[in-house]
Amino acid sequence: MTVTCTYDHRVIQGAESGMFLGRLQELLEGKEDFYEEIFAHLKVPHKPVHWETDRPVSVPGVRGSQLDEVAKEAAVLQLINAYRVRGHLIADFDPLGSEPTYHAELDPATYGLTIWDLDREFLTGTLMSDDDEPQKVATLREILETLRQTYCGKSDAST
Repeated sequence: MTVTCTYDHRVIQGAESGMFLGRLQELLEGKEDFYEEIFAHLKVPHKPVHWETDRPVSVPGVRGSQLDEVAKEAAVLQLINAYRVRGHLIADFDPLGSEPTYHAELDPATYGLTIWDLDREFLTGTLMSDDDEPQKVATLREILETLRQTYCGKSDAST
């Protein structure tokens, strides 16, 4: 995203314009819990994803890049299972309007997954299967979208 600021120097000083853009950049970078506050006001039962360095999910006592990949695959499968078992905890199906709350076991960060993993492909198990052709791999972003729609979406009271 690019934000620019033009101003009439007779009305506003350039330094004030620069201060405004600086403040806007701080908020967009997540300072002062900007995104947490937005999620809280919108009653989103997830934590915002934060910019951080990529880190491997490791198995204690064992090293190697291949093992790190296997550990991330296992982490994704654990996350899929957690949604299957606990996804109902953040589902939006209460007609009286009580708000779902955050549950750490449904947070990818709990399993060592980062923002860098969202566009990486992982095995899906039987999650993305349909009658025609099973989808064996998907990005973590697609997996999360499917999990949230399947196990946490709004219920249709009319059916």
